[in-house]
Amino acid sequence: MKLELTQDSRAARLLESLDAKYFQFADDLPPPFRDMALMESTIVGQPIDEPFQGPSKMNPLIACTPWLFWETYCELDDETFLYIAEAGAFISLASVLMDHLVDGQAEQPEAMALFQRAVYDHGVAGFRAMFPKTSTFWRDFERLSREYLTALGAEIDAQSNPERFTQQAFFASAAGKVSPIAITIAALSEASGQPSILEPIEISFRHSFIAGQIHDDVLDWRSDFGNRHLTFFLTRLAPPEIWPAAEWPSVDELEAINDTNWVDVNYFDLVIDYFDRCIEAVEGIQCAGWIEYLVEYRAVAEEHQKAAVARHLLRVLGPVIQPPSD
Repeated sequence: MKLELTQDSRAARLLESLDAKYFQFADDLPPPFRDMALMESTIVGQPIDEPFQGPSKMNPLIACTPWLFWETYCELDDETFLYIAEAGAFISLASVLMDHLVDGQAEQPEAMALFQRAVYDHGVAGFRAMFPKTSTFWRDFERLSREYLTALGAEIDAQSNPERFTQQAFFASAAGKVSPIAITIAALSEASGQPSILEPIEISFRHSFIAGQIHDDVLDWRSDFGNRHLTFFLTRLAPPEIWPAAEWPSVDELEAINDTNWVDVNYFDLVIDYFDRCIEAVEGIQCAGWIEYLVEYRAVAEEHQKAAVARHLLRVLGPVIQPPSD
């Protein structure tokens, strides 16, 4: 999803500066890591032979969070706004790279681990230059960092212990994975003297990650199955006790369960419900970009749900409405 900024020349100029700062960081890296920093495949975790075009071209929630909340934080001066935006973008990007490592999507895991650390350290250094040790920002930074680590640990643990893949555990893990992005909001709220708005935005973020994770799991369940990557949605198609066995159910068996119970349609309902919760959480906060982002993704989920319903109806009604052959 491409970030559509308002017609605000200052916001656009600062976003261009964010890209410039990323490429300056990349230029200063040793050659092996410089190459990684400039490759799209490094950022997305897929074999794409294209150059990385900068943070502004990523999903805006990951690297451009301050612009989604432009009206809330635009009173900050350029230097402060951009310094926090840069530090936050690097912390968020480091979490993306960590996800690739955890999911086994890195072609060179050793090099990726070192690059991920360089990205993370750059983000932390930016926040250290902005906030003194006594700032309450660091309390939120430590809290959110712990939540992220806990979420990753729970995700890894569930792969080996599917019985722990309960809905409650899944929701907690998915919500915790947004914590690195929430660090940017914690910094902006501290710098702008608006600490009270951190909590509702955090809640909105957590609901969005729950919705997004379910959405992705429903769409990708066949490929996840093929890669033997256990997800929450797969444990909804067959009970958790089935998955530890060396012999998994067949994809045909899972298709039959989904077709009988319309599991995908039901979980798209949950996705849409959580996007509604995202919007409700930030009522009263000036964040037109974030609302637009959520409305767009909610609409995408509705379209995918309609497609799933149509697929099920065609399967059920197809034999009935099929015209007789000559």
